[in-house]
Amino acid sequence: MRWTALPLFKGMEVAALWGDPSVGPYGAFVKLPANTNHTLHTHARDRKVVVMSGLFLYGPEGGPEKTFGGGSYLMIPAGLKHTTGCAAGAPCILFQEQAGKLDNKAAVPTIVPKNK
Repeated sequence: MRWTALPLFKGMEVAALWGDPSVGPYGAFVKLPANTNHTLHTHARDRKVVVMSGLFLYGPEGGPEKTFGGGSYLMIPAGLKHTTGCAAGAPCILFQEQAGKLDNKAAVPTIVPKNK
């Protein structure tokens, strides 16, 4: 595999298996450095993720953050505000695919007013 830097987040790398993540639909391995936290963001299309190694962190806006180890699968729906990252100790290697180019759009947190 050939790993290349992924400019979306510092330290991330990608190894495409099919397609081109910078242009359109793809399937690729993605490597996140250990002790990484990505702020609230969204994706334009559903993203399917299989954790190959490391402890991947995922939390939907307003929900609890969960840890996913090797062999775990998750599907992140298009437009869902969420955080991601990789726990300390070891890098995370993921397989992911998306029906469009690899994207991350910063999201503004939703403000829910308190009932009076």
